[in-house]
Parts: sequence; structure tokens; C-alpha cells
Amino acid sequence: MKRIRMDMMKKIFILFVVLFAVFSCTDDEESNVFDFGEEKQFRVHEFYSDFSESLVFEISAISDSRCPTGVVCIWAGEARVEIAISSPEIDTLELSTHDQRTATSGDYTFELIDVTPYPDINAETKVEDYRVKMKIVR
Repeated sequence: MKRIRMDMMKKIFILFVVLFAVFSCTDDEESNVFDFGEEKQFRVHEFYSDFSESLVFEISAISDSRCPTGVVCIWAGEARVEIAISSPEIDTLELSTHDQRTATSGDYTFELIDVTPYPDINAETKVEDYRVKMKIVR
């Protein structure tokens, strides 16, 4: 009876480990594959594609002039995001939190949702810390 119980516990433990590994590997934020019509966070200087690889692009640059937390500014500022498309055609788009939240290249429309983190007077933000939340539709 003890042996059967130990075997069952081992199987449950192995199942738990396998399930944990599978669900850890499918973290949408860390994946470089996106679904059209879904909001997703993208990192700077990484290539992304849809499942069929019909669209391939990277966030090539971010400039952030938003008024930092802890500062009083005359203008709220803006974050600008440059997107370098490498497939299906080479193109460059620029989105802005101020005046250009959407841009189109060929059959694809990019919509800027948010740029994080928001600047803070007490903290330096490195380029690799930025995340760009977008939705791409075809």
C-alpha cells in the first residue's frame, strides 16, 4: 500500500512539474510572436512576427519627453516609438502618445496603447526597460 501511494505521489509530482514548465514557456509578454487584434507588450530592439510570419518588425527606437513624475511642466510631453518593418515590405513607422497613436503600412495598422515605465525624476529609465503596448490589426 505504501509503495502504491509513493508511486502515485511521484506521478502527481512529475505531472505538476511538466504542467509548470509548459505554462511557464507560454508567457505572452516574453514571446516574440503576436496575434493580430490583441494588445501585447513589445520590447525595444527585438524582432516580432505573427504566427505565419507575414509581418516582421522591431521597435527600433523610443524617445521619451513626457513630464516626469515629481516635476511640474508646462507641456505634458510625449513618447515617440519608431517601428522598423522588415517584412512583407521594408518600411518605418512612427507612433506618438501625443498626436499619432495609429499608423499603417501596407495591410497592417499599428495602434499605440501605452509606453511604460512613465518617467520619474528620481529614477533613470534605460532603453531596455521600456515596454510598448500596441495592437496590430490586418
